[in-house]
Amino acid sequence: MLLQVQSFPQSNGLAEVSVKTVKRLIQKAVINEEDPCLALLSHRCTPGTDGYSPAQKLFNRHVRSLLPRLQLNQTDTEKPNRSKWYDHGAKSLPDLEIGDSVRLRFEKHWEKKGEIVEKAVQPRSYIVKTDEGNHMRRNRRDLLKTKEKFTIEDYVELSDDDCEPGPIPFQNQTSAKDTSLMPNTNTCNNNSVADNVSKNLNDFSKASKSGRVINRINI
Repeated sequence: MLLQVQSFPQSNGLAEVSVKTVKRLIQKAVINEEDPCLALLSHRCTPGTDGYSPAQKLFNRHVRSLLPRLQLNQTDTEKPNRSKWYDHGAKSLPDLEIGDSVRLRFEKHWEKKGEIVEKAVQPRSYIVKTDEGNHMRRNRRDLLKTKEKFTIEDYVELSDDDCEPGPIPFQNQTSAKDTSLMPNTNTCNNNSVADNVSKNLNDFSKASKSGRVINRINI
């Protein structure tokens, strides 16, 4: 089963914001001709939304720095406020049932077809069987319910009978005694050709109806 999270940078948002913050601190320290280590130390000693700083989580104590500390009563009023504005204008998508035909989003395109097999343990996630036979776990926002008929494509490998014989490469040789020819080999889509063929060939060549070049041998 393939687990994919595409076009959803929010899943790694905390790490991305941390990298951005550190880069800005170093840039400002260089511009102001200050020590970047002091800027990073102040950043590590700054408490987060949970009331603990990164240094305090690591060492289980406060680290001495130039940053003043003020004890405040932590309240939970900030989180509902942010959630209210984040969900402003948003609505919940309807749930999907087992057996529903859906389209899967890949890089902003709804090209792959699939069918809901089961509901995943993760919230708002479903196990989808694609038309290629693969099973994927996708979020509800990446699934579009359709009325299309779901069918699994059959992939049949090409046999030797389906391969057309390709052109025979020739090579002029100075020796007239060597009259041996390499056997002709069938090729698929003209991707592979036979090895060296040693024999003086006629300059005259002819093409078949399919466009394949026929080289005549002067015996």
